[in-house]
Amino acid sequence: MEYLAGVGWPGSETDLYGALKPVARLVDYVCLDLDVSETVHPKIGLECYFDGNRRPKREPRWGAFLDSLVLKGLCTADKREARDRK
Repeated sequence: MEYLAGVGWPGSETDLYGALKPVARLVDYVCLDLDVSETVHPKIGLECYFDGNRRPKREPRWGAFLDSLVLKGLCTADKREARDRK
């Protein structure tokens, strides 16, 4: 959080931790994406990865991860099912 404060991120640390904590338990790595123009914007994207950046058919944990996103309303069921077609 020191980095985000240092670059002037105006978002809520509480909200970020609330989104990050359950996701981080299900994946191996999470990268934060910041929107930056003349200022740093509050919205942060979370890129989630498994070791070796494995594709969904080769990594069984993708299913549980995507199911959790659907339950939280962060992914549609249709998009979740697209995982099985890749």
